[in-house]
Amino acid sequence: MSLFTWSALLAAAAVGAWWVAGSGVWDLPLAGSSSRSPLTFGARNAIVLLSAGLDRWKPDAPFGPTTDGMSRIQQAAAGYAACHRQARACKVVISGGDPEGHGITDAELYAGEIAALGVPEADVILERSSNTTYENAKLVAPLLQSGHYDVVVLVTSTYHMRRAKLAFNRLGFDVEPDAAPADRAEFSVVPRQQNFRLAWRALHELAGVGQLRLYDLTGPR
Repeated sequence: MSLFTWSALLAAAAVGAWWVAGSGVWDLPLAGSSSRSPLTFGARNAIVLLSAGLDRWKPDAPFGPTTDGMSRIQQAAAGYAACHRQARACKVVISGGDPEGHGITDAELYAGEIAALGVPEADVILERSSNTTYENAKLVAPLLQSGHYDVVVLVTSTYHMRRAKLAFNRLGFDVEPDAAPADRAEFSVVPRQQNFRLAWRALHELAGVGQLRLYDLTGPR
């Protein structure tokens, strides 16, 4: 095969990948993956909330949760309310450090937001040191072990749940997923900028899942 032919094939493949990413067609097989079942609680329950970073919506404004972060906070608060209505023992474990150097950890800021939604401070446990999904699981693990919980509910965004659940499963925790809503790609024949951003996010998640699979082969904990 000539060099010209190879160049043409590579160019066609690049254009095809560009269209697939921007059109959102890659997200269509995942359309039903956001469905969820009602939570099942035990006598002692931990709702683990994984942070999604901080953002500043105006140049001079204080930092607050990202859009995904706020969605997760609301999901965890709703789970806590459902648990509390059943007169069960419920704790919310918020996991998130300060990976971007904002001067406040995600866990601390999220704690204020979830308190405003009715979760008492006495029922909130903070993990302030993790900077990655796997660190979330590793550093939350001792808190879950010491609490002797019957049920561990994991709250994160729909797109992040597979990787987060794998991390907790790898450390021996059978978590009940409670995925928070997040932006989804919208199919468009003309590629859209939003779909490119979400495609990059999906690739990041796939890379994270691959890393956990590699850990399974190589053994680090």
